[in-house]
Amino acid sequence: MSRKGNSATVPNLTFKHIDRKLMSRVTLTSPSNSTDPAAAASTSSTANPPLASTLSFIAVGDWGNIGNKASELNVTNTMDRVIRRHNTSFITSLGDNFYSQGVSSTSDPLWTSNWLDVFGVGNNLTWHCVLGNHDWYGNPQAQIDFTTLNPRWMMPDFFWDKTVSFGSKNTTVGMIFIDTNLLNYGYQGTGDPAYPGNQLLPNFIKYGWLSNNNTVEKQLAWIESKLVKHQDRDYLFVMGHHNLFICNNTSGGMLRLAELMEAHNVTAYLFGHRHSLGMETHGPTLYLQSGAGGQEEPACPTSMYSKGMVFGFAHVHLHQPHGVVHLIQSDGQVLYNTTILPRYKQISV
Repeated sequence: MSRKGNSATVPNLTFKHIDRKLMSRVTLTSPSNSTDPAAAASTSSTANPPLASTLSFIAVGDWGNIGNKASELNVTNTMDRVIRRHNTSFITSLGDNFYSQGVSSTSDPLWTSNWLDVFGVGNNLTWHCVLGNHDWYGNPQAQIDFTTLNPRWMMPDFFWDKTVSFGSKNTTVGMIFIDTNLLNYGYQGTGDPAYPGNQLLPNFIKYGWLSNNNTVEKQLAWIESKLVKHQDRDYLFVMGHHNLFICNNTSGGMLRLAELMEAHNVTAYLFGHRHSLGMETHGPTLYLQSGAGGQEEPACPTSMYSKGMVFGFAHVHLHQPHGVVHLIQSDGQVLYNTTILPRYKQISV
């Protein structure tokens, strides 16, 4: 499959709305195993010298919908232009990777039709992934197992982490990738109201994510252990699927997740689930919604900096003195942008 793209010249990205300076901190780490996140091994990846002078990565969620293929091709063409312009290192996938029932196996045709033929043509970057609720409706383990079959797909476990460095001053970045499905839906596993029944519950039972195993407590304890472990990093990002604060989701395990991130001065929490683009801050943390890779819906009216009924993604570009976050719609227009600082720097908002 071929795609049309503007490879020779990249249009200037126009900025509008916010340019808020935030007090931020960032660290990268690695999560845990299917039934018990506390059992997972960490992975650490540091670039060989000479280090790149900056670090650029893209975050896109809710992209695996072949029914919106034309719009997805617009998204991926613009992603490819950003990748070439900023020497982007990797892509983070924020879940709902395959609609509407996930994948059935590592040989499911959706790996080609929904991912490689749409998002995998214009670049060869690695995708760093978490799962959304739609991925849990199928075979979630298959997306973990696929890590060993294709070097461009990285999700060694439901919870995992990574550390990278860049620049002459060896600026460190921590990234914690988490599965938010149990935290968001609870042990009943009800999932999306549009799909009747307790759709996640059979898989929760299969993997032992049950109240009598105290799985929520184990997952939160694993997350906190990684936040503590990486307190010396310059930047710290957490990647999950379900929204926090934006669209008013602050209940149960998700609220406890927010409390942990605030206590440990997380730079940003990146997520999808709601199919729009938005950002807002709570405490020291930027909450960045990027769920418009392959779906669109109206923005939530409670969010000041949010745009609905568009397709797009987020771009994070870290420099040694500071970083910049862009929310970019599929035609290349930057809807919102903000500045983030290393965690040891503090300035008033």
